[in-house]
Amino acid sequence: MATTPSASIEDYALPRDLFHLLEQERGTTSSFSYEISDREWVEEVTRRLESPEMGFRCSMHERDFHGGKRIIENITEHIRLSEKTVLVLSPDFIQSHWCMFEIEMGMILSMEESQLLVVPVMVKRCFVPDSIKTLTYIDATPGNDWWQRFIGAIVCKGV
Repeated sequence: MATTPSASIEDYALPRDLFHLLEQERGTTSSFSYEISDREWVEEVTRRLESPEMGFRCSMHERDFHGGKRIIENITEHIRLSEKTVLVLSPDFIQSHWCMFEIEMGMILSMEESQLLVVPVMVKRCFVPDSIKTLTYIDATPGNDWWQRFIGAIVCKGV
């Protein structure tokens, strides 16, 4: 069973300063790294981010990876082309070799670019991999107010 946000994303209002930052960052591209069991959560968040009001562009492997291209090439290309990669943390994510590869690629590119390019978001309680333990994750498990922190993290430059 997929985890969806505890409240409708439509219910989240943005503070004025975050709204102005969002206006400046319209068109920001975010790639989502997730395991298929978390697809509903990713689809809901992506729908909201890509709405005309928000204006983001998002990348999801099921929808945006190029058919016939090696998976590793698709992953690398989408992470490189994105301004942020959202790591959708869950027990299934942690068990996926492809998701672990995406974490490593995101962290390598962060070092190359000298800025943090990954945003870990926990949607189901799970172990946090060693490679991202030094990062503060956003707790999007049911009952937590996470939307504003999430938007702030994906629009923030140079962290």
